[in-house]
Amino acid sequence: ALLHDCGKGDVTFFRRVKKVLVGDKKLEQHPNIGFEKLKEINLEVATLCRQHHNKDVDFKMSIFQEIDDK
Repeated sequence: ALLHDCGKGDVTFFRRVKKVLVGDKKLEQHPNIGFEKLKEINLEVATLCRQHHNKDVDFKMSIFQEIDDK
């Protein structure tokens, strides 16, 4: 859970607001960036990071997504 957004890097509050209001290509790619950072360390964790916004992954991921959305 602590690593799931590691692909965001050092993101400002303004950039997070911008993503919500009009979109932000770099932030939208954060699952893939996180995967690239983690794949050589732990492929399973990297894959979970890449999938953390995907719908219909599995029941446990849906619970995590509910918590993450709050």
